Amino acid sequence: MLAPPAPYELQVAVARQWLHKRGINAEPTWFVATRLWSQAPASWEDFLNRHRVTVALLIGALMVATLTLQALDFSAAFALPFVVQAVVGSIWFHRTRVTAERRITAVLLRRAARPVAPKLLDFTTGWLVCAHVLADLGGLGLAAGLIAVGEVVTGSVLAGVVLCCLLLTAWQVTQALGRPTLAEDELSLLVDDRLRAGAVHGAAFPLAAAGLGLMAHFVDPFTFQPVLSGLAIAAFVCWAIGLRSVR
Repeated sequence: MLAPPAPYELQVAVARQWLHKRGINAEPTWFVATRLWSQAPASWEDFLNRHRVTVALLIGALMVATLTLQALDFSAAFALPFVVQAVVGSIWFHRTRVTAERRITAVLLRRAARPVAPKLLDFTTGWLVCAHVLADLGGLGLAAGLIAVGEVVTGSVLAGVVLCCLLLTAWQVTQALGRPTLAEDELSLLVDDRLRAGAVHGAAFPLAAAGLGLMAHFVDPFTFQPVLSGLAIAAFVCWAIGLRSVR
């Protein structure tokens, strides 16, 4: 029976596979292997295990708020858990990444500098912009339309959900662009660029499109429902195409 691989050997194997998938023909160094291993994504299970009391209190508060809004005949109350979960999840994953990067910085003997600071345009395509135009501007336009036909409460909730998602996306993208450069040579600098690109593209996910799809179940009149769903689907498609087309 074969013995399980040593921890460092496993890290090197994972790093080698990561580089190969991205067309980087190089053997991972110790630093690259350690850096990529530290990028293992946190999960909601980790959050639940570490913060059980906080999660219990948060769920209780959400249930009370949702039931209260339902008692007031406010069917769009189900949008509240979505927004809170998106905010809490984003802050948690950001803190997890920052903690991992601090551990890496502590063992970094020298740092390679990037001659030009990364800009949003370096990671953006027309498809990604289109996704946010459909989700954000389209959502705000529909909210204004709902308010115009007399659905003031539902339109206001839709506008609030879209604005919250837009602000959260902007914060995530800003954090991804501003993350420190952790590299000691050309290979680790290239890996840092790829990790930053992945972080920006993930942060640029059109959260408002998910809000549109959720609100489509609670919007009245019915004529707005297929429009909301159509905008959400179109935004997701544009984002997916843009993600594949980015180098």
